[in-house]
Amino acid sequence: MVAKFFADFLGDAVKGPLRVVEAAGHAFADARRKLNATTDKYVSLINCASIAALEAAMGVPVNPLRFRANVYFDGASEWSEHHWIGSEITLGAARLRVISPITRCAATQVNPVTAKRDLDIVTALERAFGHINMGVYAEVMAGGEIAVGDALNACQTVDRTRGGLGEARTLETRQGDSGADQRPTRAKLSGR
Repeated sequence: MVAKFFADFLGDAVKGPLRVVEAAGHAFADARRKLNATTDKYVSLINCASIAALEAAMGVPVNPLRFRANVYFDGASEWSEHHWIGSEITLGAARLRVISPITRCAATQVNPVTAKRDLDIVTALERAFGHINMGVYAEVMAGGEIAVGDALNACQTVDRTRGGLGEARTLETRQGDSGADQRPTRAKLSGR
């Protein structure tokens, strides 16, 4: 059924029949299982203040969609999310454990509106901040519904956690010339 969908969609651009394959022990995903994780169910969280700090360092606007996050949030200080590793947080009705920073790659060079490589995000992060991270991965400990405006709160912290965690917002793009059109969304996170 999936192979037929793609064969119909791609038409003559593909030679031969398509098939869906599986590779034991391999994930076709950006995120590999983290050493301190207990599940393979990750959510990516991006701090809008960290994106603003990157924009200031680069001197140009940076579309948050370059980072392909599940949740973008406001209200926390720049880079404070790096201090949440090992902490449990709540987002809406879901409970998450922050497990690692997200190391960025060349995919962030691609403008999500034009599909052209136009900014060297990784080099800019390294030069300005001494790391190549943007955001954190959190594993879902207890699933629940989340929505725009839901609070992001600490329910268990480690010593290096600082300050309040802010409010969450999710972005979903619609067709538009700037790529910045947004509308509120709801999502349900599944637990273990």
